[in-house]
Amino acid sequence: MKIKFKRYLYRMMLMLAGAAIMPLAGYVIHQNQVVQMVQAAAIPADDAKLPTFMPNAKLRYLVWDNYNDQAGTQPIASPAEMTKGDLAKLQKLNYSPSSGSPQAYVDAGPIDGGNGGIGPNNPGNYSLEGLQYATSLQEINLSPSLDFAPKYFHGDITDISPLADLKNLTEVNLYSNRISDVTPLKNLKNIKELRLQYNCIEDLSSLSISNYKSFSYFKQQVVLPTVHLTGNTYTWQAPFKEKLPQGVAYNKYNLYGPNKANDYWWYKVDANVKPMQQVFYTGDKVTWTGSDNYVFNNLLPQVTPGPTNDPSGGSYQVLGNPYKYYMIGEYKDAQINSGYPIMTYYLPYEDNVKAIEYRIIPYDQATNEPIPNYDPVKKSDLPGTAVEVPEIAGYTPIAKTVTVPENGGDVKAWYTKNPVAQGTVTVHYEDDQNNQLKDDTSSTGDVNSPYTAPTPDATITVNGITYNFVGVKPGESIPTTYTDQPQSFTYVYSEKAVDVDLNYTVKTIDSNGQDLGKGYTASGKSGSVIKAPAIDGYTVSPAQTVLDKDGQIITFVYTKKSTGGGTGGGGIITPIIPATPLTPATPTTPAKPITPATPIPPTEPGVVAKGEVIYAVNKVYLYKNATFKKSQRVASYDKKPRINRPMFVVTDYAKSSNGRLRYKVRDVNHVTKNKYRTGYLTTNSKFVVPVYYQSKPKVVTVINPKGVNAYYNKNLTRKVKNYKQGTVLKVKGIVRHNLTTRFILTNGRHITANRKLVITGKSKAAKMVQAKGAINRYSKANLTKRNKHYNKQTKKVFKVKRWEYSQANSTKKHGVLRYQVAGGYITGNSKYVKIIK
Repeated sequence: MKIKFKRYLYRMMLMLAGAAIMPLAGYVIHQNQVVQMVQAAAIPADDAKLPTFMPNAKLRYLVWDNYNDQAGTQPIASPAEMTKGDLAKLQKLNYSPSSGSPQAYVDAGPIDGGNGGIGPNNPGNYSLEGLQYATSLQEINLSPSLDFAPKYFHGDITDISPLADLKNLTEVNLYSNRISDVTPLKNLKNIKELRLQYNCIEDLSSLSISNYKSFSYFKQQVVLPTVHLTGNTYTWQAPFKEKLPQGVAYNKYNLYGPNKANDYWWYKVDANVKPMQQVFYTGDKVTWTGSDNYVFNNLLPQVTPGPTNDPSGGSYQVLGNPYKYYMIGEYKDAQINSGYPIMTYYLPYEDNVKAIEYRIIPYDQATNEPIPNYDPVKKSDLPGTAVEVPEIAGYTPIAKTVTVPENGGDVKAWYTKNPVAQGTVTVHYEDDQNNQLKDDTSSTGDVNSPYTAPTPDATITVNGITYNFVGVKPGESIPTTYTDQPQSFTYVYSEKAVDVDLNYTVKTIDSNGQDLGKGYTASGKSGSVIKAPAIDGYTVSPAQTVLDKDGQIITFVYTKKSTGGGTGGGGIITPIIPATPLTPATPTTPAKPITPATPIPPTEPGVVAKGEVIYAVNKVYLYKNATFKKSQRVASYDKKPRINRPMFVVTDYAKSSNGRLRYKVRDVNHVTKNKYRTGYLTTNSKFVVPVYYQSKPKVVTVINPKGVNAYYNKNLTRKVKNYKQGTVLKVKGIVRHNLTTRFILTNGRHITANRKLVITGKSKAAKMVQAKGAINRYSKANLTKRNKHYNKQTKKVFKVKRWEYSQANSTKKHGVLRYQVAGGYITGNSKYVKIIK
C-alpha cells in the first residue's frame, strides 16, 4: 500500500514538474537522435541531471519512481531533479504495475512506439542509454505486463549494451522484448537469475548455463536478412549449429520445419480482446537429407508485401510483413522446454533474382576519403550477397565482406592504414669542446622518405655567453632519408664575443654634488668607452669609463679650475708653465631622444596618447560619430579571450554632445572583416585599456600560441630565439620604443610588452590532458572537420602542443578553449577532458 500511495503522489508531482511521458507516436526518431548525441558525449558529471544523459523519458520516470521507493533514500521531487550521482545509488529497477499503479507508471513500461511485431517492419526502441551509470544496480526487471494495454507480447527493448559494465547485477529479467544481441551480458559473472525468453536472439552462444542458477531462454523468434536466389531452390546451411548456450548439447534431430508449401505459422502480437496476429507463410516444405541443413527445392514465387488478411477466416487483425513467403526453421528440445521451441528463424527470400552490377569503393576510416591510387572494378552479383572486399597494399579492411546493395551501384568498404615503419634522426647541439649547448631535437618519418635537416640557429646563448654556428661536426654528415635504424649528427658552435646594446645614464656633478647640466641618457655597445663631456672652467677625473652593464649609471665629478694670483712683493715672478692641457674628450652623441607623444587631453586622466594602441576587454561598439546612438553603430566586437581581443590605434579625440571624451580609432585587426575600419570608441577603462604594459613586473608568461621572439635591440631587430607558449621569463627592466614598450629580460634581450602575447606573473598551462570518455579530434580549432574518434574505453591521453580558442577571427563569437595535439585539435572543456600535468 505504501508503494501504491507514493506512486499516486508522484504522478501529481510529475505533472506539476512538467515531466510528462513522451507520446508514443513520432517518438522513435527523436529518441534515436538523442541516443547518438549522448553516446558521442563525454561522461557526465555527478551533478548532471537525468535529462542530459538519459534520453528515454519513460525510463527516467521509472528510474526516479524506483529510487523514491528505495529504503534509505531522500525522495526527489521529479525525474528532472534526479542526478547521475543519485542514479549511482539505485539498487533495483522494477517494472511491475498493479491495479493501484498510476497511469504514468503503467505508461513507463518497455513499449515505446512499436507494434509488437518482430522483424524490420517494427521500428520501436525503448532506449536504456544512461543506465550504464547505475553502478549499484543489483536487480533489473523490464518485461512487459499483459495486464495493461497495449498488451504486446514483444516489448521494445532491443539494445542492452548500457548494461555491459554493471558488475553488481544479480537478477536480470528482460523476457518478452525484442533483444537481438546478448553479448553485453557475457562478462557479468554475478548474475544468478537470467530470464530472456520471448526475445529475438539469434545467437545465445556467448552465455554459459553454468553461470546461472536459473536461466530461461526459450521462444526466440528471429526474422533474418533477405536472401536472393537465381532460381527457386536454397540449402540453408546448419542455421542452429553453434547458436545454443554453452553447456547445451546440440542435436540435429531437434530440427523442425514446414511439412508443406503455402502453410502458415503465426503467433499473437498482443493480448487484447481482438488480438493482432503476425503471419509467416512457408515457401516450401523442408527436404531432409540427414544433415544439419534445411533444403528447399520448389520455393513459391515471392509476393511483396505480405498479406494482411486472416488466413484462418477469423476476425484477427493481421500485421503485414514485407514478404509473404519465408523459409522457416525451428530448434526444439523437449528436455529444456516441452511446450515451446528454443528458436524459430524466419528467412525471407527473393526468387529468380538477376545479378546486378556494383563497385566496391575502399575508404580510409581515418580520413573519411577514398583510398588513393585504387581503380574500383565493376562486378555483378545478387543483391544482398556478401562479397569479399579487395586487398589493398598498406591497408587492412575493417570487415572482410560487404553486402551488394539492393539496387547495385557503389558500396563503401572501410579500411585502416597499416602503420609504416618509422625512422628517427636526432640533432645534437655542442660547442667546439663537445659541451652540450641545448636539448637535442628529433624528427620522425616514414622509412625511405626524404629527411630535411632543421635550419640551425645562427647563435645560441648559454649563461650569457653567445656561440656562433660553425657547421656540422667533422666526420659526420646530414642524412638524406629516414632509415630503420636511428641516425644522428651534430651542429657545432664556437664562442665569440658579441656586442650587446646596453642602456646607460651619464651624470655630471661638481665636487659639492651640484648638477652641472651636461648629463644625458643613451645606449651603446658593451665594452664601449664612455668619455666625460667637456665643461669650460672644469677639470674631470676620471675622464672616461667602460660600459659593461645594462642600466649603468656613470657619474663624472668635475673640479673648478684655479684662477692664479701675484706674490705681493713686486719682484720678478717666475711664471708657472701650465701643463699641457688634456685634449677634451669627444662627447658621445646621445641616442636620439624619444619623440614625445601628442599630450593626453589634460582633463581626462588615464586616456592614452594619440598613436597608441588599445584593446577591448568587454563587448564594444564602433560608432560613426562621437555621440553614440544605436542607429550609428558601424561594427560590434564581442568580448574575446585575452589572446584574441580586438585592437585599435588611437588617431584622434572627440567629444559627444554631452561633453564625453571619445577615442577616434582605426581597426588594426588584419584578419577580421572590420580591418582598417574607422570610427569612435568609448574611453571608459572598463571597456578599453592600453595594449602595452606600462610598468615592470618580476616575471611574465608567454601566452601567444605562436610564442614570442627575443631580440638584441629594443626596436625588435636581430632575433635571438623564440620562447614557446607557457614559458616563464624573468624581467629586469622596461623601455619605451616610440609609442610601445618592451621588456628587458635578465639576459639583456628584448621582448614585446603586448598584453595579448604575454601576461605578468606565472601562468600554468596544461601539458597533458586525458579524455574523460569518448572524444573527437578535429583538423581545425573550430572543430568543423573530424579526423579521429576515440571511444570512451580508450580514455585517450594527449600531449598538449599549445592552447588557443575557436572563432579567433570572429567579431561576433567569444570563442571556446581548444588544445592543439598531435594530428589536430580537441576540446578544452573540463566536462570532457581533465588536466593530468
